Amino acid sequence: MGHSTGGRGGRFQSGLTAAGTPIGQIGLVPQSLSVSGRITASPTMYDGTALEQLPAEGSGGDLLVTQSDDGTCALWFCTNSAQPDRRAVWREVLLGPPPVPQALELVDWTVVEHDLATGTAQGTWHGADVRLMGPIGTGSSVDGTFRGFSSSAFAPPLPSSDVLEIRGGTEHAFSVTFAAAIKDPVLYLASMGSIMPFPGGTEVTLVSGQGLSVSGSTVTGVAGPSDSSGIIRLAGVFTTISFTATTNVPTPGVIDGIFLQIGGVPA
Repeated sequence: MGHSTGGRGGRFQSGLTAAGTPIGQIGLVPQSLSVSGRITASPTMYDGTALEQLPAEGSGGDLLVTQSDDGTCALWFCTNSAQPDRRAVWREVLLGPPPVPQALELVDWTVVEHDLATGTAQGTWHGADVRLMGPIGTGSSVDGTFRGFSSSAFAPPLPSSDVLEIRGGTEHAFSVTFAAAIKDPVLYLASMGSIMPFPGGTEVTLVSGQGLSVSGSTVTGVAGPSDSSGIIRLAGVFTTISFTATTNVPTPGVIDGIFLQIGGVPA
């Protein structure tokens, strides 16, 4: 951290390589960030009146960050140092617009066959078939009226949605197959008092929740008067999602009704 009340907060100077070429003054070690592609962007810039407010005494190579009244920050680079007869020349570093996240598309569940051993639910996602197999209770809803995902445990919340009531027990097994590959699927889980492990190596992230926790590829909910709820995200592209659900209570075999909805973006 560098701080100054009367000058620059920091100054970095470098030398030359053995071949006599310049070395950058600062080296930033990149963080890994997987992105799917790039798009053409049209940056915007401040008009010429902004230049009047920039330092007249700038030195070539200076970087300056400013913040406007609305909280927006801008980055400026000094291309020509100040001279006795002229101000320093500043240019705004132009940035593209912020990326717009793809809208989350939820599964439209249409048919549910309730069975505590081999239940089946069918629906569509992104115009293609989806099927869930595993123990399913009678609390499912396919008319979009379920409001159990609208609390502060869910970010973003769903005002209303379809829902499946899957049943946790003793390693109850579930599989969800997608005819169209889904990217970074999110699972909305309400009233979950079970331990839900995914296959080893699955990257699971807790997006939001109350009482819900993630360790490695295992999601844990706490059973009680108010079971856990929240959203988890699975990183990657999937055509099949598999997991088990075991009720998180000392007494084996107790059934846990878990409300589930799934969404994601096309791969």
